[in-house]
Amino acid sequence: MPPRSDSAQRGPHPALKGLVESYTGTSLTGCTPGIHLGTPSLTLPLIMSLRDHPVVQLQSRTGADRVAYQGLVAGLQLAPVLIDHASSAMTLTVELTPRGLTELFGARPSDWFGVSVHAADALGRSVEELRQRVEFLDGWPARFAAVDAYLLALRRDRRSAPTLADRAWRTIRATGGGLTVEQLAGQLGTSRRTLQSCLVSQLGVGPKALSRVARFGRARELVHARLQHRAPEPTLAAIAARVGYADEAHLIRDWRLFTGCTPIRWRDVDAFAFSD
Repeated sequence: MPPRSDSAQRGPHPALKGLVESYTGTSLTGCTPGIHLGTPSLTLPLIMSLRDHPVVQLQSRTGADRVAYQGLVAGLQLAPVLIDHASSAMTLTVELTPRGLTELFGARPSDWFGVSVHAADALGRSVEELRQRVEFLDGWPARFAAVDAYLLALRRDRRSAPTLADRAWRTIRATGGGLTVEQLAGQLGTSRRTLQSCLVSQLGVGPKALSRVARFGRARELVHARLQHRAPEPTLAAIAARVGYADEAHLIRDWRLFTGCTPIRWRDVDAFAFSD
């Protein structure tokens, strides 16, 4: 039987704008087991595993230090996360913004920089109750609606004005990491030193690294589309120029840092990224 994939994605309820980027539901069956690369992004994923398919994270490709999660939340990352992918998997992922993590759950993103934690331990028992409720609903629209309702109820309890870190994150996302640190600080009406200190304190990472992640994210989309269709274009040099790298070599440098491989080898190393 050939592999089967059922996936869906949509944005959150309008009242959650700025707190949640998207919901993604994925169901895979009949796949060849292997390792999936969770690559760095600007969001913090809350991942709920469904139908007895836990998310298994590895510390290395040797399979040492395996940790299984029914639900996990990951902080901002500057290195790939290795996921031991079974032949079948079913997950619902909520992509939280840093402000969303704080306003909805009262948590500080910097506390989880570079790590993954059990969602129930980090965010409260209600997250596990949500996972169990969502697990037995039929269809992604119903599951997404249940997550909307849960998060909207949380938001009624916590509302806050955007901080400097929130505004910096939003600007980096909007510009795709295209501003220098000096330009970003100037646009936000602060100094480079204050911006650096604020972001490291609240998010765990400075503006330069966040901008690199933003550029990588844009490049990742373009490289994925090229490899998915096995097309020769656009070239890596063209992609590098389009998203703001100085040249192809700088793109490949960041790609190795964030994935552990080159762009062209990505499909060979992580077939699950191309399972749709």
